[in-house]
Amino acid sequence: MILDTNAISAMSYEVRRAEDKEIERVLQEASHPYLSVPVLAEYRYGLINSRRQQSLETWLGQLQSSWPVLVLDVLTAHHYGIIKNQLSKKGRMIPVNDIWIAALALQHHLPILSEDRHFDAIDGVQRIGWKKRR
Repeated sequence: MILDTNAISAMSYEVRRAEDKEIERVLQEASHPYLSVPVLAEYRYGLINSRRQQSLETWLGQLQSSWPVLVLDVLTAHHYGIIKNQLSKKGRMIPVNDIWIAALALQHHLPILSEDRHFDAIDGVQRIGWKKRR
C-alpha cells in the first residue's frame, strides 16, 4: 500500500492520538508499505517550519531507508492524465499531489492508506482508512 501524507503524519506523532494508534494495526496487516515522491515532498514542506524539524527529518530518513519509494515516470503521467480527466468530468477535482499519488496507486496496483475520502471518487483506486467513523 502507498501511504498518503496524512498517514505519514499520523505515524510520526511522538505521542499519538488514540484514533491514530489504529494505523499500526493496518500497517502490520499490509503486505508492504510504500512511500512516494509526492508524499515525501508534501511532508518535507510541512517540516520546514516545524519545531520538531530535526527529529522528524531523522525519523523520515530512517523510514525512507527502510521502505521503497515510488517515483513518477512516463507511465505515471499517463495514469495522471486519465484520472484528472475522469475527475474533471465528475466535477470532483482533488489536490494535484493526490492525483499523482492515485496515479502511482493505479500504476503499481496498490491501495492508498489515507483518511482523505476524495480518493474514493477515483475509479480503480482503493483507499484504506484507519480511523473509526462515528
